[in-house]
Amino acid sequence: MIIIADIKINIMLVDDMVINRLILEDLILQAFNNSSKIPITHAANGEEALAILKDNYDYDLIFMDVNMPLINGYEASKFIKEKISPDIAVYIISGNDILGEFDKISQAKADGYLEKPIDIKKIEKIIREIFHKKITREVEAL
Repeated sequence: MIIIADIKINIMLVDDMVINRLILEDLILQAFNNSSKIPITHAANGEEALAILKDNYDYDLIFMDVNMPLINGYEASKFIKEKISPDIAVYIISGNDILGEFDKISQAKADGYLEKPIDIKKIEKIIREIFHKKITREVEAL
């Protein structure tokens, strides 16, 4: 029997609106009963997210708002996927309709798109998928 007790899903929330980050964090923690297995880091814009990733690229999942100052979500997502790690899952978050954003999402190499208001079930599904992928990688590495 293999027991994998210490697998964590490191998440970064990137949004220039503090309240949006706090709401999203609360949704995540509610979905997973305030689990310590899901450490969450906050960044106020794409530039700050990239600075954090420069020092520590051990993130599994990033939820990234689109409209932010300095570096927007599309630019930051593309940079992360091309220059930092294609293995970090990046989900774009926006109040815009996905049909109007499809080309931008594709160019940004994002893994997915979430429309505001955010559905807690979608968040939970994404995190569970990331968790299962991480477990699979850990088991294969044994």
